[in-house]
Amino acid sequence: MKMDEIHDISTDELQEFIKDCILRANNGEVEDQKTLAAMYLFGDKVEVDLKEAAYWFSKAAEQGDPVALNDLGNMYNYGMYFKADNDKAIELYRRAAQAGAITGKYNYGKSLLKSSSTEKEIKQGIELITLAADNGLANAQNAMGKMLVYGGYVNIDYDRAFHYFKAAADAGDADGLTSLGTCYVDGYGCEKNQATANYLFSMAAEKGSAQGQYNLAWSFHHGLDVEQDIDTAIQFYCQAANQKHAGAIRELGHICEFGSPQDMVRAADFYTQAAELGDTIAEFDIGTCYQFGTGVNKDIAKSAMYYSRAADKNDRSAILNLGILHQEGIDGNIDYSKAMSCFEKAAQLGHLKASCCIGFLWLDGLGVNKDIDKALEFIEAGAISGEVNTQYNLGLLYKGNSDIPQDFKKALYWLKKAALLDFAPAQVDLGIMLLKGDGTEVNEVEGFKWICVAYARNDERAEDLLNYCKNTMSSDKLEEGYNQAQLHVACAKTKNVSTSDESTTLKH
Repeated sequence: MKMDEIHDISTDELQEFIKDCILRANNGEVEDQKTLAAMYLFGDKVEVDLKEAAYWFSKAAEQGDPVALNDLGNMYNYGMYFKADNDKAIELYRRAAQAGAITGKYNYGKSLLKSSSTEKEIKQGIELITLAADNGLANAQNAMGKMLVYGGYVNIDYDRAFHYFKAAADAGDADGLTSLGTCYVDGYGCEKNQATANYLFSMAAEKGSAQGQYNLAWSFHHGLDVEQDIDTAIQFYCQAANQKHAGAIRELGHICEFGSPQDMVRAADFYTQAAELGDTIAEFDIGTCYQFGTGVNKDIAKSAMYYSRAADKNDRSAILNLGILHQEGIDGNIDYSKAMSCFEKAAQLGHLKASCCIGFLWLDGLGVNKDIDKALEFIEAGAISGEVNTQYNLGLLYKGNSDIPQDFKKALYWLKKAALLDFAPAQVDLGIMLLKGDGTEVNEVEGFKWICVAYARNDERAEDLLNYCKNTMSSDKLEEGYNQAQLHVACAKTKNVSTSDESTTLKH
């Protein structure tokens, strides 16, 4: 009787089958030894018994059976019954590969890539994985596909990657379906096609793939070639989250934070769960929660701890925020040297705000000798790069700072740059300068326009200024400024330039 025939037999027949199987296995029948090992390993009609599984796999392996050698290697690799022993596992995989097991070739190839440093062994590892992939092993096909997409041991080749992912997907492999879907999202080896990607993700999700469930949830969350449906997104995020998919847990947190009604307590809980699973974005998110006390009690030390975790993985935003914490003080301990180090690293990783942070340390002489020229050099570099907060800060510095000669023209230039990027604080200050004629002729219409635009973005200062303008300007100028503001807001919406989509309707 074969393994696939035992599912429908009675208890008495099963006991008879096991008895006969043990008899033949004790007489050296390899297939019966493997059958018993698999039954006890997976709990097929019997209770899981790793000791029995290890015993029978060992018996079959002693006879050189390639499958048993590989499966015994897995038990050593994952610490199942045996104490985890990487060297023993690799040796068993090597023997399995030499004996002809396709899975053995794949596992031994993976082991060589993971533990080897010589070019010869790495080449051998790639050859073994390629051989297993070309012989139809889905795990190997997925592994080859990912290496061909991301590079490292092999040159990037999207066409070959697509070929391997498609082979795995055609065999019904869930990981292959998910990876093939990702190819269609990014256009790797094919034309971009989000609809096809969604179909593949749904197939993978049905097969229980956590990544497939996550990807499908993401499509519904953001309306990618499907009608946006947050409830359906939550459904699939939850399925993936139940499998400890860190990204799915984090996205449930984002829905709680940015959804309506907002629930920051639940959001922080989801971020914590995802962070403990090693999700970098969640580590940053929960760090922010502790920094500002949103959803949790404010705790700068915990904030720094989570930022540090993400910083260790080169998350540039976490590195920048960690620098800010060092600058402001963690548990009262201010460390400008560490702050500078964080800002410099964030800048190297391309964080546009970091240059401004460095500049202000030089401007205020914090941890360094005060140097106005060097400060302006860094702050202007950040502003030139297009970072809106830096442009705004630079505009304010030129508008009036005891250490920097006042220059209204430069102030107007940088405030307008930031205002055109729809940064409401800059719009207010630009409006004030135009209304007063600082560095330019008085332009009440243009000034009122920017105040109206900032008011539409719910800037707190804009309301008082709006009332001031209504009491001091003619109705014709008010109407013209209001119409220009309407036009600006309409153009900003068309260009998707917005700092808040909460309100883009002007209030007359």
